[in-house]
Amino acid sequence: MKAVKVFDEAFGEKLKRLRKSRGMSLQRLSDLSGCSPSYISRLERNEKQSPSFPILVALANALNVDVLTLAEGLVDKEEVVDLYSIMFKSPLRVADKVLSEEETMLVLQMIERIVEFEWSRESQWHELAELGEAINKLKNVK
Repeated sequence: MKAVKVFDEAFGEKLKRLRKSRGMSLQRLSDLSGCSPSYISRLERNEKQSPSFPILVALANALNVDVLTLAEGLVDKEEVVDLYSIMFKSPLRVADKVLSEEETMLVLQMIERIVEFEWSRESQWHELAELGEAINKLKNVK
């Protein structure tokens, strides 16, 4: 059974409050985020299930807030928590380093690819090389 991610009622209120506090119309937020005004309106009225992570990031960037701030209030029906919810609920600390949003996203992408890997005798060297490239990309984030 697949869990459905939804935001609690506070998410829509928060989205609307942030938009209005910045003097933005639905159209302006739409222009900045790439989301349609009707979609944003449905989110604000809690008539739409949670946006995908890239849309959540686009809305947060358009509103000039951290994605973690906007994502507060994410609840998951059926008690299944997706990795995005866990990793972006609070800043991640690895050893003594707090990961940036970009680094967290790269780690998520690596995990997703590892899960998708076939890992057969024929594919594993290619998949290891792909993982090595992803690690290099992560290590070069400034």
